Amino acid sequence: MPVYNVAHWLPETIQSILNQTFSDFEFLIINDGSSDNSAEIIKSFEDPRISYIKNEQNLGYIECLNFGLRRISSKYIVRMDADDVSLPDRIAHQVNYMEDHPEVVVCGGSRINIFENCSRKPQFVKAIINETELFVNSLFNTSIHHPCAILRTSVIKDNKLQYDERFYYAEDKDLWLRMSRFGVLANLSEPLLYYRIHKKQVTSLFLEIQRDNSTDITYEFFKTMGVYIDKNRIPLLKKICYEEQCKTLKELFEVEQLIFQIIDKAYTVEFKFVKELEKSLHDRLATIVSRSSRIGLEVLVFVRKSELMSLYQVRFMTYVKIISRCFYKGENLFLKFLHKKLWY
Repeated sequence: MPVYNVAHWLPETIQSILNQTFSDFEFLIINDGSSDNSAEIIKSFEDPRISYIKNEQNLGYIECLNFGLRRISSKYIVRMDADDVSLPDRIAHQVNYMEDHPEVVVCGGSRINIFENCSRKPQFVKAIINETELFVNSLFNTSIHHPCAILRTSVIKDNKLQYDERFYYAEDKDLWLRMSRFGVLANLSEPLLYYRIHKKQVTSLFLEIQRDNSTDITYEFFKTMGVYIDKNRIPLLKKICYEEQCKTLKELFEVEQLIFQIIDKAYTVEFKFVKELEKSLHDRLATIVSRSSRIGLEVLVFVRKSELMSLYQVRFMTYVKIISRCFYKGENLFLKFLHKKLWY
């Protein structure tokens, strides 16, 4: 568990690990040059299971993670972040699952979001359980929550795997995908963790960097598996990964063309779960189209000409938004436009 200036949440986090019903573990805490009183808090816990490492200067999150991977020799590596809270049976559930499923290389679980400094109630976030769906979704977005993860150490050591410094803020997605080449990704359905939402976390401070790096990971993994994508199309790949709206009709057609290319190459190289990948890409295109209603009536022109979706797949509210914008802009001839462009 790397620690850097999180003294406010640290006591609860450490206690949640020490209170686990599964008690046979070493708790490696790496203080990465904190300038607050994190060191004093860590030292206040007199538990022989704690191994405390202090960096004299801040080396960075990924360097701490990789030190942990090199240092740990136990059968499993359990990840934890210093601002979250593990539920009491978390490690027990995960160790039992890994023991019963030797094909699994990394396993996460559901979580409960808790919101700092606001009145929002805790939110249960169900993890993806189905093996196929989990792998396919992991190609585009991280689907095993990092502080929920347990890793099979032998896979890390035998294949000389570590976190990649190039992919800061998305390093977990990269490692899970590389581990997937040696086994199965999995999630437990039960919640394992209280995940704290606050303004200082990565997804709040570095969202665009995280998404750019995550898209690069998708590009690299596809390339490794024989699905080559031109580098200048990475911005389009990002739209697919995060189902972002397109601003022009030309952009929509470019996204569809890239999806065609990915599907075609995936079938050629017999990509793992290729049919499920194809379905996911179709669904992502439908979402992108629905989010691109600001383009106007031309969105429906795109759908009418598309080989990947039909007008029946367009969400009702997308029609409402498009038509409302036409009226707002004074486009009173939109019915004639629809009749001419969509049906002839």
